[in-house]
Amino acid sequence: MSLKNLLPYFNLLRCSSWSKNFFIFAPLIFSGNIFNYFLLIQASKAFLLFCIASSFIYVLNDLVDIKTDKQHPLKSKLKPLATGQIQLKSAYVILFLIALCFPLFFLGGNKFAIVSLLYIALNIFYCFILKNIAVLDIFSVALSFILRVIAGSFVINLPLSPWMLVTTLCLALYLVTIKRRQELKSNQSVSRSVLSQYSASLLDKYSEASAISAITFYSFYIFSTKYELAFTIPLVIFGFFR
Repeated sequence: MSLKNLLPYFNLLRCSSWSKNFFIFAPLIFSGNIFNYFLLIQASKAFLLFCIASSFIYVLNDLVDIKTDKQHPLKSKLKPLATGQIQLKSAYVILFLIALCFPLFFLGGNKFAIVSLLYIALNIFYCFILKNIAVLDIFSVALSFILRVIAGSFVINLPLSPWMLVTTLCLALYLVTIKRRQELKSNQSVSRSVLSQYSASLLDKYSEASAISAITFYSFYIFSTKYELAFTIPLVIFGFFR
């Protein structure tokens, strides 16, 4: 099978979105153990396992949304199920094969496995219910990022600062509200039915509050546990401005 024929499957698994799972490395980086070979290997394994979990959710979500995706001006041309590049039967087989990999989560330890399964359960609930409820849809996605960070902490068996968790929450809320704002501006409620419950000005307020909170809590984290990284605070502010 040529690379061109495999491309729809890469799109279905949403490999381009695996970058979100790099949040797993946050505890490793901020604990100062990024050059610890053993812990880096453990975190990398956790990253790969979460890529499996996230692909399962992406395939499931595309199956649930196939009807609305076919009506979407952009998704109807890009998503493999909506375009017919991949048949429904094949998608269900892929979903089943990915599910067979779930026992691998216990390779990261029981705590890591529990968090991983919670991540999957949350996102299944999101696919069918939560994504249609205003505000809860945003917080559900943000909670997924927090679970990634917690999983990254458990797999390397290192304590996690509460400041890091709340910073992650605020950063994730910022990213999600910005995405919702862009979707509302470009597609109105065509892309997501829940967008009809938002307004651009409301999402602007959400993103501003989230950004300010993220910077504030990140500063608390740095000054309480990692004072030597104080120089990164202006860089974080610059990042938000960009």
